[in-house]
Amino acid sequence: MGRKLYQVVARGLPLLALTVCLVGSSQAVSKFEWVQTPKHMYMLLPPTLITDGDVRTVQWSPNGAYLLVTASQSATTVEQLLQPRLPWTGAGMVLVYEHAGQHVRKVWQANDPSQFVANVTWLSKSNTAYVTVQQHTSTNTGFTDAYGVLAIDAASGRLAWVPGMEHLPQAPTILPSPTQAVALAMFDDSTPAPEIIGVGPTRTDVVAAAVGQATPAIPEYRPVGAWIFPGADNFWLLGSGGRVNHRIHTGPAPLAGVEWGADGSKWYFATQNRKTKAQFIQQLEDDGRLTTVTAPLYEDPPAPNPELLIQTKPMVAKQRKVKRGFNNVWLSSPEETWHSDLLVTPNGLLAELSPSERAVFYIEGGVAKVRAIEMLTDEQKQSMDKALRAEALSDVKQAGLALLMYSNDMDDMFPGAGGLDALYPYLKDASLLDEFNYTPPTDLTTTHIENPASTQIGYIDGPGGRAVVYSDGHAKWIRNPS
Repeated sequence: MGRKLYQVVARGLPLLALTVCLVGSSQAVSKFEWVQTPKHMYMLLPPTLITDGDVRTVQWSPNGAYLLVTASQSATTVEQLLQPRLPWTGAGMVLVYEHAGQHVRKVWQANDPSQFVANVTWLSKSNTAYVTVQQHTSTNTGFTDAYGVLAIDAASGRLAWVPGMEHLPQAPTILPSPTQAVALAMFDDSTPAPEIIGVGPTRTDVVAAAVGQATPAIPEYRPVGAWIFPGADNFWLLGSGGRVNHRIHTGPAPLAGVEWGADGSKWYFATQNRKTKAQFIQQLEDDGRLTTVTAPLYEDPPAPNPELLIQTKPMVAKQRKVKRGFNNVWLSSPEETWHSDLLVTPNGLLAELSPSERAVFYIEGGVAKVRAIEMLTDEQKQSMDKALRAEALSDVKQAGLALLMYSNDMDDMFPGAGGLDALYPYLKDASLLDEFNYTPPTDLTTTHIENPASTQIGYIDGPGGRAVVYSDGHAKWIRNPS
């Protein structure tokens, strides 16, 4: 498939340019990688390579504009391949894929093989992602862990350690607001953590640092939402770009859940009575007191019906005593159309569609890739449909001609059902038979056909109808009933 056609479709050039590309292409239009839904037609663009390292985390931004991939360096020598490796080693790195430009940028590389990414959290309505880095260090008595939080701006590639969260003894929990560009970070810093290699000293400035003693949760109530277990004593509101909007340092937190308010700007402790199901909402004040409040909580809106889906279908290849499993990755329309499925890769892992349904991530042959998905305009779709109908007519005529040439060599006999392999010597490109539906007449003797011009011998499906060939060799397009 010519890359020129992809560029025309992706950049939305005029209809004339797309038509010239379609008509002038040396390859069949049906070979283009595209899928049709009841509403639109989509084309799959060539892959962008992300990394050949060991992928650990894949996170799309909420709007699908960016993809953040964390990975470790891949082995480059036989010795490295054979050397036993602990699951946390590998010199972690963070890469960002930008959908608009379809390019990849490395934004962070670990200074030490013991560092890797433990978690990734995107903010809503923002280009900021918070990345929790873990350092697993060997000591004389075992291992110690330290955690730090990086703020990464996916648009610019800028990054910075969140002030006050560079050296933590435990992994923080970061809960993003569902509607606002803020997140709640909860962690315990009561015990010192080892210094992370390459990170400066922890800052001690505080926005709101009143210390208090939190009230234990009522025993007959159970947590609601994101669970917070006793031990967390810091509750920080993080904004875009690593900015700390607000900090509360208190005593050990109650055994409670955390929920966001209806507008996503405030968070609350939430529990629920086991018997009556009544909710108990509390707000943590700056001085550590818990105040009972009445506040509506956020509820997820109904999920929209997807127009595209990614489906993975496990398969098994077998040769003698050797079996090998592989996974077909398909881009599909939830509703059946005449071209509702497209094979993205015959063997892919971790396939994930972006939230905007405009790109798909997968790993193929140990290489992480992203393929952009472009929706054709109405004019481009009409041009594509026209080219597909013309190609179907051309292919069905070739198949009909091959059938007639075969019958001339076989004493005026058409091949029987399932005998299309016999047509290969009569075709320049036998692959067109993949789409050809052979409908042999009841009497295979061509001289016994009373009306050859009205006797169908095969067809190829196309957009809105089918190309039909008749036993006299002519073909025509027949539209589907409305």
